[in-house]
This record gives sequence, structure tokens and C-alpha cells, in this order.
Amino acid sequence: MFLRTGGSYVQTSEELVLHRNTVKYRLHTGTTLRADEPVWIDWTHNALAFALLRGAEAFGLDLAPAEQDRFVVEQHIAAELVGADPARLPATRADLEAYVDEQRHWLSLSLAAAEVTHALRKPNLWGNPVKVFTFVVVQDDMLSLLPEWARLMYGIEGRPMNLGAAARTTKRLIGIARKNESYDRMVAEITTRIDETPYRKVRARKA
Repeated sequence: MFLRTGGSYVQTSEELVLHRNTVKYRLHTGTTLRADEPVWIDWTHNALAFALLRGAEAFGLDLAPAEQDRFVVEQHIAAELVGADPARLPATRADLEAYVDEQRHWLSLSLAAAEVTHALRKPNLWGNPVKVFTFVVVQDDMLSLLPEWARLMYGIEGRPMNLGAAARTTKRLIGIARKNESYDRMVAEITTRIDETPYRKVRARKA
């Protein structure tokens, strides 16, 4: 939790204790990882900033290069609150992209991570067709934000929808939402050809 005091934000003592006591033991390497270690603080912060920029770029919030760089620097305020040294952090979009790309040399896929992402890699296609369509699109949107090497690491393949198509669909949904149209109308417009989706084909085959 962060409290605003005199125009700035500070962490509560409870949050600091919780963060300091978060520990993960890596059985296959015999190493212990602590949430307050600089390398993990930096990674968590940079991964979030990277995802936010990728999301803005993919789903319709067009930012000029200078605005993207300013966003990266502005996030240093949040980074300091969790103990990161801004001097270690990227100061431009290009630096942020380079940082994320460099992490592929030491990151690995654990069993816990594979279990958490199982639903993303193999979504449930049964249920209300509109809800299924929306759910799968949102899942694919999340996956589309990952770098190519990260998607390879998770073994993401054979998706019900093309990741690029999912991102374009969400961008269109957001554009419609900005016109203050109802959710039902948004989905109806996007799913006018829902009978041609993989969901309909699978359901028809098993009915």
C-alpha cells in the first residue's frame, strides 16, 4: 500500500515487511530468490512498464516516441517506492526493449509457471459463444504482448485465434467502447460471423 504525504508517495511498514519476506526457492537450481533483491525488483518493474507500453501500442493508444520515453522515465517514481534505483533502470523505450530482450538468457520456465499459464495455452471453448469468444480474445491479447522468445518458452501454439487477429479485434472493441456504445452491441458487431469461429465448428462436431 502507498500513502500520499506532502505531494509524494511512501510505502507503509506492512507493505515493506511483506515484500521483504517474499521468498521463492528454486528446487532445480538450489537457489533462493527474494522479492527485495535488486535484480527481481528491476525485472518486475521493467516487465510491467514493457507490458503497459506494448498494450497501448497494440490496442489503440497511439503514443509518439517522445511520449513513450517520458512514460518510461515517469515510472521511475513507482520503482523507487519498491526499492529500485532509477540509475539502474531504462530511460527510453529502446532501452526498455533491449533490457527485456536480454533477460531471455537467464529466465526459464518452471512447473509452477507452466501450471498457471495452462489455461492460456489451452483455453476452454465450451459455454456461451459470446463469452467464450470474448474470453479467448482477451487471453490471446495477453499472449500477443509477450516477446516472441517468451511465447516460444511457454510453447504457445495451435491457438484458437491468431494472436495478431486477437489484438486487432481488441483494438476495434476499444475503439467502439470510446463511442460509449453498449458491451452487447460491441460484441454483436465483432461476432457477426461467429458461426465461422473455431468454437462453433468444435461444438457442431460434438453435438
